[in-house]
Amino acid sequence: MKKLSFIIAMAFVTFMAMAQNSAVISTTGDYNDAFITQGISNNNTASILQVQNAVPLYHSLAQITQEASSWGKITQYDTRNYATIGEKLNDKAEIFQNGSVNNSNISFNYGMGNNAAYVQQVGTYNGGYIYSTSQHNGYVNPLTIVQNGNSNNGIIESGWNAPTSNYNDASITQTGDNNKSKVRQEGGDVNVASVAQTGNNDEANLLQHGTYLKATITQLGGNGNIVNLDQTGGVATIYQNGSSNIVRGLKDPVLLTQDPLALFAGSTLDVNQLGQGNTLDLKSTTPGSIVNVFQNGMLNKSMVIQN
Repeated sequence: MKKLSFIIAMAFVTFMAMAQNSAVISTTGDYNDAFITQGISNNNTASILQVQNAVPLYHSLAQITQEASSWGKITQYDTRNYATIGEKLNDKAEIFQNGSVNNSNISFNYGMGNNAAYVQQVGTYNGGYIYSTSQHNGYVNPLTIVQNGNSNNGIIESGWNAPTSNYNDASITQTGDNNKSKVRQEGGDVNVASVAQTGNNDEANLLQHGTYLKATITQLGGNGNIVNLDQTGGVATIYQNGSSNIVRGLKDPVLLTQDPLALFAGSTLDVNQLGQGNTLDLKSTTPGSIVNVFQNGMLNKSMVIQN
């Protein structure tokens, strides 16, 4: 009897461990809100689809919260939508928004890592944000933001406020004018960051602190683009093609003062500026570091200070 009870109990535990929940919500119209919350079971899936009537004054809200290894997806069309996905453990989250003045937020809090996040926004004045305190977010499934349109803002903070958050891969791609990006990887090792912008008056902010870091920033086919750089540990490559482009330091988040000098404390930095009236102001503080600057055009200026 005890053996039979043990077998039944084991079967019940196995069933609970393999339980998979699935939830789908679809709404059409304005001022609709949708919420999905899934508990500790693994391999859950949650999906929300919202389509408005294209009236600018209205908005929709979608929120997915998952506690275990799960997959969440939100798709929204039209204007002023808000999408939020909160995950833990080994999770995958996706948000797609087509319209203007939309906001997306994906966060992995206190998980075990191996998370994947993807945000794609098409339109203007959109904001995409990915936040993770865990590690191993990348290489196979990176943290990614893709924005097509003007005046968009993309932010990825992986490893910030988590000193052991390593092996993260953050990527932001923006096509259009007046776009801003920020990648913050502070307090971890072997992290990778890449930003690619195509357009005019775009701005890329990069903050990386740790060891064995790698950063690549590319700004193509535009004028008046800016790279704000603060990297400690690793290698970085900056490529700007256009006129009146700038490489300088970050803005102080408290005092809001602009540091005129880009800060580099790694092993190798390569900067290529092609065009006219481009500027580079850089301070390198690592003994034995290598800084390569190539400028092709007229009225360019570069200043490198090495301690």
